[in-house]
Amino acid sequence: MNYRELYYDYLQFEKNLSPNSIKTLEAHLKLYLEYLAKHSIDVTEASPVDLRNWFKEEKLQGKSEATLASYLTAIRSFYRFLNKDGYAKADPTLLIETIKLPKRIPDFLSLEEVNRLIAVIPSDSLVGLRDRALFEFIYTTGARISEALNLKFNQLNLSDATVIIQGKGSKQRLAFLGDVALNYLYEYLRDSRSKLLKEQFSNYVFVGERSEKLSRSHALTKLKKYAKMAGINKNISPHTLRHSFATHLLENDADLMLVKTLLGHASVTTTQIYTHISKKRLKEVYNQAHPFGKKE
Repeated sequence: MNYRELYYDYLQFEKNLSPNSIKTLEAHLKLYLEYLAKHSIDVTEASPVDLRNWFKEEKLQGKSEATLASYLTAIRSFYRFLNKDGYAKADPTLLIETIKLPKRIPDFLSLEEVNRLIAVIPSDSLVGLRDRALFEFIYTTGARISEALNLKFNQLNLSDATVIIQGKGSKQRLAFLGDVALNYLYEYLRDSRSKLLKEQFSNYVFVGERSEKLSRSHALTKLKKYAKMAGINKNISPHTLRHSFATHLLENDADLMLVKTLLGHASVTTTQIYTHISKKRLKEVYNQAHPFGKKE
């Protein structure tokens, strides 16, 4: 029986995972199954010892703790599926301890850096109008890059400046467009989009040059170029703008649960990593709240 194919169907049609998520799980699972096949071990009969031995082999090949943690997540998901549907009676991952990784504070831009970044994007070119609208959209809504690039016109309501974001697992959430993002989007739709498409048709809002949809790699390349032009010496990606969105909301006293909802997080635990509020903000809170703080 081809458990892999059954599992991929489950991820796609029951779990409604994105193609990128499925691709990652598929790649991790493929490595594990190849190891089992090499040692003539049936996947439904693998033991915790077999799993640990695979991890040891991968670690000797230079795989990081973060990579191994990602592998374990994928294998756990696979065995949960096998057990749920009765294909296996045991789950070797149950006796494997979760690999604890240090919490990494996400990179983010200051408001001044965001303004510099947007300012260097040329407004006198078709591509520049699109890029400015895209990156301002991500910063204003907190959308993931995949959510922004998959955005279609039926998700936009420009009359009341709202957008329905199609998130992970086909979950929808409401996002809001500020005046700046709305103006940039209007200019892009009015002056650039149709010319980029060159008479082609596309339901996607953000299109490529002569293609119906802008690619992730192209968006990343463009953003890194603009960051360099703006003198921002950080390892920036579209997700950095999402991190900045969350950080700036919390710095301005937004409720954590509200930020969780706007980001589309399933758990507030995920959102809590953004409570790394700037030293300046922490000092302000301390000075106002502590008896010995410097009151204004």
